[in-house]
Amino acid sequence: MSSPLNLPDGSVRAILAMAFTGVTIYLWGTGTSVPPELLGITGLVVGNYFGSRGPLPTNSQPYVDDEVSAPFIPGDDAK
Repeated sequence: MSSPLNLPDGSVRAILAMAFTGVTIYLWGTGTSVPPELLGITGLVVGNYFGSRGPLPTNSQPYVDDEVSAPFIPGDDAK
């Protein structure tokens, strides 16, 4: 199966993300009112672009504090 427009995978997503972001920044930078629809579409395209990259890398083992102590309550002398 060939890629769209014979470009590497992800290129069309990147071009769309840059185009919508560029138009939005241009309108905002020139002081022109940015339509809310354009902001919504830009957010959707940019979110899809970064969301398709997969989850962020995390540590293999989460930090677990085995020693849990009760919070200090002033005037509570019970131990």
